Formats: sequence, structure tokens, C-alpha cells
Amino acid sequence: MRLRRALFVCTLVLVMPLIGLAQSTAPELDKVEANPDEKMVVMSEKPASVKAESTIVAAPLELARKDATYASAYHDVYHILSAPNPCSSFFGGPSTAVEVLNTLFGQLETSKLSDTRTGLSMFGQTRSISNARTGANYRMFQKAVINTSGPFYQRKFWPADPFVPSVGSFQPNTREARASILLHELGHLLQGADGRWLLPNDGASDEQSRKNTITIEERCGEQIKTLRRRRADANTVAPQKGSGAEVPQ
Repeated sequence: MRLRRALFVCTLVLVMPLIGLAQSTAPELDKVEANPDEKMVVMSEKPASVKAESTIVAAPLELARKDATYASAYHDVYHILSAPNPCSSFFGGPSTAVEVLNTLFGQLETSKLSDTRTGLSMFGQTRSISNARTGANYRMFQKAVINTSGPFYQRKFWPADPFVPSVGSFQPNTREARASILLHELGHLLQGADGRWLLPNDGASDEQSRKNTITIEERCGEQIKTLRRRRADANTVAPQKGSGAEVPQ
């Protein structure tokens, strides 16, 4: 009897802690089962959403202007910047680059300026823009104007015509020249990781402007050269003398 009683007591001693453990852990199990979706949000959905946000590229704008040259230039640069390549990387990646391009075209105008060497001019007060989602830090000038008498739209046809310079190694009034002009200006709007503008200000220095255009060709030249091979649009030709910016090319 003593042996049996001792064994019974030992059994109770061993079983009771297990019962207590089961009772103490039961509420915790109830908590996990009560809201399994909440656990999934914390553990899996959040990293996935962060990854998705970092790769979102804005859709191309629906341009209201009935100007084939203007529209073609926008879509050419959008085509370059919306894909991962050395050019879009220079501008902070496709998401950031397209955001700044679309913001610029949201205010871009065309006007005839007196200096035929100018492709695009930005001036006036600036406002700073920061996008926490994309990490983009850039500025916008009060005014941004494409010169309709410069290399974006024109080139010299006759001896009496005013001189219109090439844009880097690209002939004026070509798709490559227009893309180079737009990318050059984007370089003045975006900050690099060091907090400096990707391209230094060059409004008062023709030499600095040439250096900045060289930088664009070094970073984006291969992508710009592919424009001539794209079949979406045929290469545009120079307008007849006296034609304006609204004439399709």
C-alpha cells in the first residue's frame, strides 16, 4: 500500500504542473487564433508593401497640347526614365525620375525667346519638394519655357537664318537633341545623395552649360541614341522656315 500510495502521489505531482502549464498557455493560444490576420499584416504584408512602393512608376501624362514635337519629346524621355538603366539611375531611379519629369511637364510652356542658342529656360523663384514615399528631393522654378526659336524646334536652313547650335553631339531639332535638353534641365532640379544638384547651375556660364550637357551624354548617351531606332514614331524632320512650334513634324 505504501508503494502504491507513493506512486499515486508522484503521479499527481507530475500531472498537476502540466495541467497548470496548459491552463496558463491556453489564453495565449486564444489570442493568436482570435486575430490571425493581424499577425499576417505585421509579419508579411508590411515588407511587401514597402517593396511595392519603392518600385512604383507614375503613368505617363495625358498631354493637352496639340503639338506633336512637344508630345514626342515627352514620351521619348518618359520611355528612357521609366526603365531601369544607367540614365534613370543617375536621376535617382525610375520612380523618382518620372515623378520629376511629370511635375516639370505640368507647368512647362513654349515661347519664342530672342537667343536661338537656348533650348529651355527655367527662372524665377523656386519651391522645394520632398516625397517621403519615393525619397525624391527636388525643386521647381516659377517658370519653365521651351524656346520655339532654339534647338528644341529649329535648325539653320539657309545662310540668312540665325545660327542654332547642336545639343552636345546631336543635331538641333532632332529627337536626340530634345531628349538631351529635357534631361539636362532635370539635372538642375534633382539633388544627389550628397545634397548637391546633379548638374551645377549654368545660367550665367556657357562653358558650364557645355560641361553639363557632356555629363548628360556620358550618363544617358546610349539610351538617347536608341530613340532613332524606336518605331513608335518616325524621326522628326526640321520644320520649314517660319513654321511655329505647333506644326507637327
